[in-house]
Amino acid sequence: MNIAKIAIQKLLGFTPYEIRKRLPNATLDAVRLLLAYYLARDNSVTIVQIGACDGSVCDPLYSFIRHGKMRALLVEPMPRTYSKLQKTYSEIPNVTVIQAAISRNDGTATMYGVKQTSRWLPPEESMLYASLHKKHLQVHGVPLDDIEEIVVPSLSLQTLFSKHQLAGVDLLQVDTEGYDAEIVKMALDLPVLPNCINFEKKHLSAHAMRELSELLKQKGYLFIHDEMNTLAVHQTLEKEWLTSR
Repeated sequence: MNIAKIAIQKLLGFTPYEIRKRLPNATLDAVRLLLAYYLARDNSVTIVQIGACDGSVCDPLYSFIRHGKMRALLVEPMPRTYSKLQKTYSEIPNVTVIQAAISRNDGTATMYGVKQTSRWLPPEESMLYASLHKKHLQVHGVPLDDIEEIVVPSLSLQTLFSKHQLAGVDLLQVDTEGYDAEIVKMALDLPVLPNCINFEKKHLSAHAMRELSELLKQKGYLFIHDEMNTLAVHQTLEKEWLTSR
């Protein structure tokens, strides 16, 4: 290693860049902290979850929804996982389960998932890889022969909210394997903005993330990130927290 390279590495050791680089992965889930706060205040809370899967695998909302104190609208398009989602919450009050993909238009949409017969991953893991984009599954290494195409009902976010008379939502949770930015944009066009939006940023390009961050700022949101997700909280909610007693 040459002397110049050694010197540069030593200098980097004193910069914010290197400090950020050395930080370990986050172990505190911001959205779980938010929901714990809501429960502690005993507030009436409404949650809408887009891409709910089976309701339990890798789901940060699961234990909070099972309390039965929050109104939850859970949306999942894939038939197999939708069926499991129904069973997960069959005995929990205030939970509505809907089979649909959220898209720009009402009608039907083509979803891509992993065949039940696939040996690529165990079924409980492979069901997490459902997307409106076939390429998304291929990027994750799903063999082309293991990808199935399924036509499902579709709703716009506006239709979903109107149909279920959602005047306001405390938390919009989005995990749609690459379609998250589009759904967040739909949410930002709603007449009444969600108080909080938590979405998976992992699959978004740097350009898409910059664009979405600017839109969130324009709409009055503050946000934080971890390795997988972004949690956006509207400024009006922050003011409410600061002034409440």
